[in-house]
Amino acid sequence: MARESAICANSTPSSKDVKPPPWIFTAYKVRPCSGWKPDLVFEIGIQWSHMYGREHMPAHSAQEKTGAFLDPRRVVKSAEFHEGMKVADFGSASGFFTHEAARLVGRHGEVWSIDPNRELLARTRSNAAMMGHTNIDFVAADVERRRGSGLPDASMDRVIAANLLFSARNKSALVEEIWRVLKEGGRAVVTDWKSSSSGLGLEPKDTIAEEDALKLFERGGFAFVKKVPAGSHHWGFVVEKKRTGRGRT
Repeated sequence: MARESAICANSTPSSKDVKPPPWIFTAYKVRPCSGWKPDLVFEIGIQWSHMYGREHMPAHSAQEKTGAFLDPRRVVKSAEFHEGMKVADFGSASGFFTHEAARLVGRHGEVWSIDPNRELLARTRSNAAMMGHTNIDFVAADVERRRGSGLPDASMDRVIAANLLFSARNKSALVEEIWRVLKEGGRAVVTDWKSSSSGLGLEPKDTIAEEDALKLFERGGFAFVKKVPAGSHHWGFVVEKKRTGRGRT
């Protein structure tokens, strides 16, 4: 069992911070501090993994062996992102999926990091500069509104919706916007919290089941493609925009 941390999950680390203890990658056991949210604990673990490398994670860790931690690199890679693609990351938060997409699509591709929170976008922009990613556009927008992303119709090859559905107030509008911006045959990679993640501060009623999420996308003009590796606390799948879909749920 991981030890509890006295670290408050109210900010992500910087290169000036002390190296994390190796057990930080079992961050789901971090002691909640004032204002704690599960996504912030997730962000700390992911950012430290990029900053210091996964070698700091203990080899004997049961979570490492079972792939319990949601890994943006594995998720994006399994969704078949390729050089030159155009990608939108809806609800990009601190941009961990944005950066992985930017790496895979390369300098001939382009990624739109979209989030209503300008502070989070600024963090993503700063990290992109440190990583040398020059193929990212940053957009402050609400993707739960009709045409809220501001992207043209049928312009994206891929859309990422990671840890977004559970907090979306208008899930149908979100799915409709994803359908609208995808090209015919374009794909969305969707991940979210499992109901069994209640120990992380989430109540089962605050999550959305994978089956319900898939039905929502199928009603919105998508076809199931495959599941993606999302760890023990999340589910994930890839869906494809059907040529005859209406994009209305």
